[in-house]
Amino acid sequence: VCSGVWEYFRPTGVDVWWNILDFVIVGLGMTNFTMHAVMPSGRADSSQSYATLFRMFRLLRILRIFRLVKFLRQLYLLAYGLALAVNAIVWVTVLMAFMLYVCAIILVRTVGRIPSSDPGHDLLTSSFKSIPSSMFTLFNLMASPDLQPYREILPLYPLFGVFLI
Repeated sequence: VCSGVWEYFRPTGVDVWWNILDFVIVGLGMTNFTMHAVMPSGRADSSQSYATLFRMFRLLRILRIFRLVKFLRQLYLLAYGLALAVNAIVWVTVLMAFMLYVCAIILVRTVGRIPSSDPGHDLLTSSFKSIPSSMFTLFNLMASPDLQPYREILPLYPLFGVFLI
């Protein structure tokens, strides 16, 4: 504003949109202040709704942080790379959840329904009795591959061992 109003709102200026945003935010703040000063306290219901609306518009000041991004190219590249990485992580998570679901269905249908006379019945039905418990067991085996609880029954079920590996 020190340069003059014309320079502040010059259409060919680099920061003209940021300046307009700043002007609108300050104008809304002054309007909010004026409404609180002029409105009697008895009509709080109508002035409160306007006050809340003006406060929400004042939150637009947070958008001014994005001005820094154009000055710091490395920060922009880092943020852009992080956004791409998040996108890839989401799709890997979806793929892994789908794979865990398919494997859980296979294990519930095969290993989770063995007869009670089978030696590994207790361990296998407790781990693979339903699809959610089977998915949780498979996720635990994927996160920390500890086959120690299954060591006794792996010789009895060689295809189960191959499936887990």
